[in-house]
Parts: sequence; structure tokens; C-alpha cells
Amino acid sequence: NVLTDHSVRYGDVNLTLSYGRSAVANYVVPTFYQGQGTTVNAREVVETNGLQWLTAAKAVLNNGSAAVFRVDLVARPKVKLWFWYPRRKNMRVGADVEVDGSGMKMKKEDIRLKSAASEGGIRVFVMFASLLVTLLCLF
Repeated sequence: NVLTDHSVRYGDVNLTLSYGRSAVANYVVPTFYQGQGTTVNAREVVETNGLQWLTAAKAVLNNGSAAVFRVDLVARPKVKLWFWYPRRKNMRVGADVEVDGSGMKMKKEDIRLKSAASEGGIRVFVMFASLLVTLLCLF
């Protein structure tokens, strides 16, 4: 929590690990509280299902490059302002992680999750609904 004067209360945090276009693991981090200027660390083992490990290993060994996995995180945290939590914010972030033949990530740096929110979101829905109502009123 880089906010020095606000605390954050997270609801369930959903993590999805993907290989290619298919999700291979889902995990839910239970609700937790993060105080002002503090860090919360959690380490968990997540079982995968549906991943063809041999296919991924062959892809790494045959062309000498890395297997690329996708990590997506979806949460709805509440930021405390003074004495109350005004409302939840939608947060959707993700990153690609390159893994070598031994199963370790290739880059030594920490993984930085970047915004993965949809560009249109609710605005596209509102525009479509407005257009539909207008057309219904004209006919």
C-alpha cells in the first residue's frame, strides 16, 4: 500500500493463470486488510488442471525460447478515506510471465501487473441502450 494516509480493504481477490487461451488455474485470495504504508505478503501453492505440461516443455526445448503464461488479477478494493469506505473500485490487472525449461521465470525483476480493464466498459453498454431506446421511440 503506497498510500501513506489511506488504508485499503480488499474483498476476495481472484487470480487466474492461463497458458495460451485456456485457463489452467484459478485461486481466490480471501478478504484481507492492508494498513497505511504497509505490505501484505502471501505465498500459496495452486494446482493446475487442463495444462499439457509436455506440450509446454516441448515448445521451450524445440525452439529454445520461453513458455509464456498469463497472470490475471481481479479485485474490488475499498480505500478508506478518513473514517469510512466510500465505495469499491474495480481493479483488473495482468501480466505475461516467461518461464524457461526448468520452470523458473526468466526475468529476475519482480512481475509488474498492468491494467487489463476493458476499454469500453459501461460506456459501450450505455451508448447501445440509448441507441436502442431512440430507435424504439422512432418506430
